[in-house]
Amino acid sequence: MIADPHRVINWTWIDMVSEGLPLYGEFRELCQRALDVFDPLTARKEGFRSAWFTFRAAASQVANMADESLRLKFRDHLVGMLKSEIEAGTEDTSDREFNSLEDRVGALIEVASILSHVPGDPVSSSVGLTSLLRTMTELWPDLGRHYRHVLTREVWNLPIEESEGWWHFTLRVRAAA
Repeated sequence: MIADPHRVINWTWIDMVSEGLPLYGEFRELCQRALDVFDPLTARKEGFRSAWFTFRAAASQVANMADESLRLKFRDHLVGMLKSEIEAGTEDTSDREFNSLEDRVGALIEVASILSHVPGDPVSSSVGLTSLLRTMTELWPDLGRHYRHVLTREVWNLPIEESEGWWHFTLRVRAAA
């Protein structure tokens, strides 16, 4: 994984073995070294599906590590990948699943939710996710138009301590609509 951190099969094994849970201690350092050199834009050369899968699997391991600098690095990767996808616009791929920018942004929202998860801390998780969603909305204002209902309908059911960031995000996407 360290030699080729973008190879999909490596992350397939990690994802299959861990199912998003932390890796065994003896593998954690090796995984962290692979994560340190990981770049989803490099993985994107194999197509969006491959890049998204590897990014999602890598993000799951980042979320399980208590390394805030790595988490911030991956958040920056997410923003960079979103910018790249916005620039690419609509694509024509053989599987057609991720041809539309809207579908690719939806997949990146999933990665954002994974990167925002702070184990045992739902308030920090909520703040992290809404912060990323605001940044994503600033880069692609249509995010609110396409995902407003999905992302904002549950704000009424959140505990008060988790809802503050969601209210700001909800008001932002409503105002942009």
